[in-house]
This record gives sequence, C-alpha cells and structure tokens, in this order.
Amino acid sequence: MRLSHLAFRIVAVLLLLAAGLVLPGCGGGGGGGGVGMTEIPSIPPPIGGGGGGGADPLSPAVAPGPPGALPPLARQARESSGEAVSGRTVNYNLPAGWTLISFPLESVTSASGFTYQLCTYEGTGYVYVDPAQNPGALDTTRGYWAYADQPISVSVVGPENAGSVTTAHLQAGWNLLGCPSAANLATRSMTVTRQAGSTRVVEEAATDDLTAGAAWIYRYLYFQQGNTYLTRDLTGPSVVLQSGLGCWLFSWTEAELNLNVLPPSPLPNIASLSTSSLSAGSTVEITGTGLGDAGTGVVVVKGVPVPNANIQSWAANRVRFTVPAGLTAGNLVVLVNRYPSNRVAVTVANSGSGSTGSLSGLVRSTGGVPLSGAQIMVDTGQTAVSDANGEFRIDGIPAGDHLVYVTRIGHQTAVGQVSILAGATRSVLVELAPASGGGGGGGGGETTGNLYVRGYPYDSGDTRHWAYRIEIFEQGNYSKRWSNTWYTDTGNSYNQLRADGAIVGRTYNIKITWRNQAGQEYSNTWYRTLDRDGQTESFYGW
Repeated sequence: MRLSHLAFRIVAVLLLLAAGLVLPGCGGGGGGGGVGMTEIPSIPPPIGGGGGGGADPLSPAVAPGPPGALPPLARQARESSGEAVSGRTVNYNLPAGWTLISFPLESVTSASGFTYQLCTYEGTGYVYVDPAQNPGALDTTRGYWAYADQPISVSVVGPENAGSVTTAHLQAGWNLLGCPSAANLATRSMTVTRQAGSTRVVEEAATDDLTAGAAWIYRYLYFQQGNTYLTRDLTGPSVVLQSGLGCWLFSWTEAELNLNVLPPSPLPNIASLSTSSLSAGSTVEITGTGLGDAGTGVVVVKGVPVPNANIQSWAANRVRFTVPAGLTAGNLVVLVNRYPSNRVAVTVANSGSGSTGSLSGLVRSTGGVPLSGAQIMVDTGQTAVSDANGEFRIDGIPAGDHLVYVTRIGHQTAVGQVSILAGATRSVLVELAPASGGGGGGGGGETTGNLYVRGYPYDSGDTRHWAYRIEIFEQGNYSKRWSNTWYTDTGNSYNQLRADGAIVGRTYNIKITWRNQAGQEYSNTWYRTLDRDGQTESFYGW
C-alpha cells in the first residue's frame, strides 16, 4: 500500500505551460437551497476566539453558529411495516433549542422523536436531512444541529460500527465532525491525508497559525457548551472525539481525517532507528513491534511517504529502506493502515539535490487576478503557498512525473501531472475558478447523472495488486447500488464502474477491493458527493 495518491478529480483548470497541456474545468459544489453564511448569526465564540458577526468560511478564528431560522419540520414517521428494526439503539435527551449531536453507528437505519429536520454543514451553508423519512442520508462521520421547541427524547437505530467507517472526508473550510464510534476516539491516534497523498500525525498537521499553508488543519476543536463553544487542543495527549456529540473542525484543504476506529493489534511501535540523521541514498533500519507488512504499512518523514521502490525489506519487527531525495527534518512515523506509531525525530543531512528539480508558477483566478494563499501540493508531500503576487516555488522535487494539486478556499481545486527534470525548473500557470455556493437541499425534482469510479493497479514491493471489485451505493441507503468484479489482472489500465442514474447532490460510498495473485485482498471505502453528470473519481491504492 502507498498513501501517495488519493482521488484524482479535475474540478478546475490547470495550464501546464511547459507541456502545453490544458485540462478542461468542470463544475463543482452543491446545489441551491442551503442557508448562506451571511444569514447565520454566530453564537458567542470561545474565549479569545474573535469578535461577533457572521463567521468567515475562510477563517478558523470563529466557528459558525446554528442556522438563523428554524429548520423544516420532520415528516411524521412512516407507518410501521411490522418488521423489527435491528441494530443498536442510541437515545438522546435534547434540551430546548439547538444541540450538536452525532451518531456512533456505521449508518442510521431509523430515527424517531425528532420534531424538526437535522442540518449539517457543506461548503458555505447548511443542508437539511429529514431523519424520519430519509435516515440513510445521515452521515455518521458528520455532526448535526438538532432543534427542539421543548426538551424531548429521541433515538436512532443502526448497525454498530465495527470498523467499516474509519475515515471522515474534510472539505476546505469548516466541517461539522461527528464520532461514528460507541467509544470516544483519541485525536492523538488520528492522521490526516491530503489530496496529494501525504499523511501526517495530527500534531504535525495542526497549528493555531491563521496563515494559509502554515497548517493542514486548525489546532482546536469547537464543542458546544450551552450558547457558546468550548475549545479542545487537537494535539493534546488526552483529547477525544466524544461519542454522540458533534464538533467543528477547520481544514485548509480537502483532506481525509483517518479516525482509526479500530486500532491494529499489536499497536505499531518503533523501538530504535539505526540512525536519526538521514541522508539521501543511505540505508536506515527501523526495529520495533507491530510494524505490519509491505501491504499495510508505510514509512513517513514529516508526512512524506517513503516510495515503494526505496523499501528494501519489511517485517513486523524490522523495516529497511533507502532514504529518498527531497525529505525534510521532522518526525519519522510508521503507519499501519494509517494508524500511527510513536514518533521519532530525525534530521536530514542533505536533500540529494543532484537528482531533483524545481517547480515554479503563478496562481490566478479565471478572471486573471493573482491569488495569494493558494496551496500547492506535490504527491511527494512537498508544499508551497502562493505569495501576494500569486507566485510560488518548490525546490528539491525528485525527478520524474508527479501529480500536483492546487487549492484555495472559495475556489475549485486544480490537479494535473508535471514532469520534473533533474537540475531544471518547470513553470506552470494555474487558473482557479470560484467554487459554487454551499449545500444542496431545496425542493424541485431530482437530477440524475453518471458517476464514474476508476481503480488503478498498484505495486507493493514485487507484488502487484489490481482493482478486483468496485462497489458504489448511496450512503446508508442501499436502494441504489452498483458493483462489478474483475477476476484477472487487466494490465496497467484501470478498471472502471459506472453508476448510471445516480442522484446529483447525493453522497455515495465507494468501496474498492484490490487483489493479488496470491488471493490476498485489501479494501477501503471513500465518500464522494455527485456534483455533476459525468463526474470521475480515481483511486490509486487502498
């Protein structure tokens, strides 16, 4: 397994000047009907959290408050079919007013007692879900505002989350985060994977610096406490996502928060390194316990994964690798299915500049205005932020072909491939289109479209894995489902499944299983919202 790639999604224009390549833009964002940020009065911020007024979706300083108007009424529960609802029942005693809740389940199959619809946050506004009529639309990785005129008792039912839901998708900006586990989840055991594929432990991904690019996510979680917020430091040793409660989390880019609901057994632990001073081309040996294998583990240095080609051997108690070029000093961590080991600080003696090149460029809007604060991410884990003139530069990129992501809150993301030559600088021009407004909902008919999912093969050491099975189904609602299985390796090409007749604006689970000739299977599940007809999601490893 390698974590150097995530979903390959073109949602803007990336002009690669040196290659003369243009990737056409596609529409993004949700539909209409959500409550805009300007309509949302902020509830009092946490102490030291900034002033009043509406919350800025570009700033993590003040979390949004609840909607400024009451949500639509929930419909009466449907007539009982006489069939018993199986699963775990979770009960809530809601006070009058607004309450942030979440669902410690794999999915929600039924809900009762809610007077009003529940709302969660997407883009720059709220979207509503009727828990009685459409419980399957509730995402257990999200938090929801629940409103009651007077104290009420409500309940939801669904299957226990035994590890099927392990990753929460973060949008750029504010996210209402939930805990899909019956037990509290320690944030120190979580990791963050960005679009370009690099993965960091939370304390490396989060700071309280408000400068774009200084952090991947903001350092504090915002929990509701009456009519104000209580903050908890994500990097603290005892901070948890609380079962049944929702909270706010700010992310500077689209990313995956790896919740690690079920930790591996035994836990990965690094006992020692042969050296803590790394230099490109040298060999490092890690000894420890629970280090997994080449199919489940990855070594990262300050979030940058060590490529497959640099792994010499891998056993549960010993890993040997050759140091790649382009690393920077930071923590060395072994991830086993994205669960982090203890951290070991390392230094980097040199960058191996003889086999690296540089990437420079200009980021501007489609109207030609330079954009500062845009984040540029290479699939090696290296990053930069555009300056006041929209310009950026990244040095020390290993020679070869790389995926490059460019993102800025309030704009669509651009992604494309560039070829880096040793000792040379590649120049690109990136144009970002504005993002569509926030969340869906609203009335009217539903628009259908095609969702394409591509699974690419990957190599782990000398073992090749191909996309063996692809499954697509509505999140929590199995009335619409598509799947296909490919029993033989089809070569270097991807396997593709089309979900025809999917509903635009709805969220779909995408499960891909990779298989090798020995019959070993590895799978993971992602969550994607269908924004438009013909949308393509690509995956390069589990």
